[in-house]
Amino acid sequence: MGFGYSKNIKMSFLKTVFVFLGFTASIVSCKTDQSSMTHHDVEYDYSIDTTMIPADTIVMTDVDVELVNGKYYYKEKLFSGILYKEMSRDGVRSYSSVYHGMLHGTYRSYYPSGRRYEVRQYKDNLATGKHRAYWEETGELKFEYQYYEEKREGMQRKWHPSGRPFIFSNYVNDKEQGLQQAWRENGKLYSNYEVVDGQRYGLQKTVMCYELINEEVQQSNGSSSNGLLN
Repeated sequence: MGFGYSKNIKMSFLKTVFVFLGFTASIVSCKTDQSSMTHHDVEYDYSIDTTMIPADTIVMTDVDVELVNGKYYYKEKLFSGILYKEMSRDGVRSYSSVYHGMLHGTYRSYYPSGRRYEVRQYKDNLATGKHRAYWEETGELKFEYQYYEEKREGMQRKWHPSGRPFIFSNYVNDKEQGLQQAWRENGKLYSNYEVVDGQRYGLQKTVMCYELINEEVQQSNGSSSNGLLN
């Protein structure tokens, strides 16, 4: 009887331990899932209110315009309105929406030909929302980036002049997270990896001393090789 009683106590104790471990594991699992969801499933507010910005336009070269500590002043007062600027180097013209001296709303720029060059969004002087650029010759997208408060967020995409994909990458809080891919002009995939919490997995191809000329690897000494980077 003593042996049976002792055996029952041991079985009861083991059951209690298993239940406790199972309960603890479930708690840890729930906490892990919740923490990962909290980091990756955040919904950001990309809305930008520009209804209070007047249509008044001033030119950046105006002697009364000053840029002080990242804010625009007009006649010594924080400026609100549209700021026009022409780049003397390449002739690109831009119009920036400004509120209380800060970039706020849409920034638009144009090639000397008059074709659209860039469209960017800002909120309280910080890049927020979609930023797009276009190839002058075709008008096709050159890149499309997504920002939130000056940090890259979500899908970032670039295209070759032909319109074919060049680089598609994913970011979370300005860091690579998820699938990262890149293609040559001929459509051949040459970089294909995934980033999980800072760790990279997959194919990573970088060539520092080579360049592609007519889809051939051109070495820095001028000689060429037909060995494509597979």
